Amino acid sequence: MPDGWRIVRKKFSADAFNGKGASDYGGRWNFPGTRLVYTAEHLSLAALEMLVHLRQVDHVGFVCFRAKFGEEIIERVSRQSLGKDWRREPASPLTKDIGTTWAEDLRTAVLEVPSAVIPRERNYLINPLHRDFAKIAIDDSEVFLFDNRLNR
Repeated sequence: MPDGWRIVRKKFSADAFNGKGASDYGGRWNFPGTRLVYTAEHLSLAALEMLVHLRQVDHVGFVCFRAKFGEEIIERVSRQSLGKDWRREPASPLTKDIGTTWAEDLRTAVLEVPSAVIPRERNYLINPLHRDFAKIAIDDSEVFLFDNRLNR
């Protein structure tokens, strides 16, 4: 059973799985207006995904969640299907269109995509509006502390 790990600021923990942040701002795999929840296959990858978006690391005030889901609710996007520029910054309209179309079509509750930070690893996009979202088991949050050495 795959896991999707998510790290959020504690003050946003009640909304960690509603997709509002991605809907408000968009992301690599969605245009604004599309609700998605971004998770990573490992807690360490979730930390790296968070770090690339932070200007400076706050060492406190974060929590992490583990979401567990079955293979039967996952659709997959391969790295090879994306072409060479999919990791660019700002994010390509190609990747935004893939995730947005998948979410709007309600094809599955989870979309497995390669991580732009570490392409050999995977992120899992969760569609909180899909009927199979209820099949995803989300553990209680735990305090997450970034190592103090990250700000050297």
